[in-house]
Amino acid sequence: ENSCNIIIKTSEDENKTVEAIKINEEIHNSAPIPHNQVGVYLTASNIGNKDNREEVIDEIKNHNANSIIFDIKNGFVYFHAYAELANEIGTVRPIYELPEIVKELRKRNIYSIGRYVVAKDPALAIRKSDTQLKDVRNGSSLGSKWIKPNNEFVLSYNEEILREIIMSGIDEINFDYIRYPTEYSSTSINLTGEQKADELMEFLRMARNLIDEHNSKTKLGVSTYAILGWDYKINLEPLGQDILRFNEVVDVISPMAYPSTFAYGYYYNPQKHDGPREYYLVKQTLEGYKKILGNNYWKLRPWIQGYYLNSNEILSEINAVYDANLCGYTVWSAGNIYDEFYKALENIKRPKKCNNRNE
Repeated sequence: ENSCNIIIKTSEDENKTVEAIKINEEIHNSAPIPHNQVGVYLTASNIGNKDNREEVIDEIKNHNANSIIFDIKNGFVYFHAYAELANEIGTVRPIYELPEIVKELRKRNIYSIGRYVVAKDPALAIRKSDTQLKDVRNGSSLGSKWIKPNNEFVLSYNEEILREIIMSGIDEINFDYIRYPTEYSSTSINLTGEQKADELMEFLRMARNLIDEHNSKTKLGVSTYAILGWDYKINLEPLGQDILRFNEVVDVISPMAYPSTFAYGYYYNPQKHDGPREYYLVKQTLEGYKKILGNNYWKLRPWIQGYYLNSNEILSEINAVYDANLCGYTVWSAGNIYDEFYKALENIKRPKKCNNRNE
């Protein structure tokens, strides 16, 4: 999801407010401090490799960052799970012991975030064809990549896996691909944006209920398209990512604010807009999200781009986060290469209010 380059065009007026919702324009001083986790993404193999893991932990500690987000399920389940359905269909492919990873990160005072891919699940779709999205016109499958998020088997299958993740004591679960696909025609899917959101909310409520059932401190987060912050109503329709409704059950909302995924010439004009391109695109994304969320803007902790950019460009992204009155962010690099990010951290001035790690 984080490396995708799908662009959904907004309306011509980039500053258009969302007419379909009522928002609170005033941000009260009593609002909670925004999430302040600053961290990097690791693949399952890199978090599972002790030498790689320790090297990243040392770099994070040396640069005053405090979290790691790592793959926990991306089609296959990457830890030794006892989940009956996953083992039955053969999707458990263990690389590490999850409780041990969580324990080690906590010992080093590193906040643990498990990246969990939801609706784009070819491992499940191939093995259980009845979970695949279907063309409403003839009932045929739309392919073996995407599953219907509120399918009965899908919910039961994921519930078993999530229960073990929650019981590991992980600090947070981040749902990626918590959306409908954009590559199929609207007539074949034949759902409105709100109907898609209804199905995604069934999945989110299942996860929320699990956390509540275990009286767990594990936070629930979602990764969402940045473009929703530019024109919410238009882009809700294909995606089903209803941020306002998601907000009811999640603790963290993470727009994927990657400048490289914005088409050149459509969003940023150096003669018209302030600051570098990277700064402007991240800042405008977050300001749009803040308008939608109102007093709940503190739940925002965006993804920023860590690939194809130098340290100064990454520094611009970080400054945009802080100038949007937020504190935390996670950095995406599919190859887990963060040299330029670490250089950027050496030149950043962190706002005082963001210094205390909030649990």
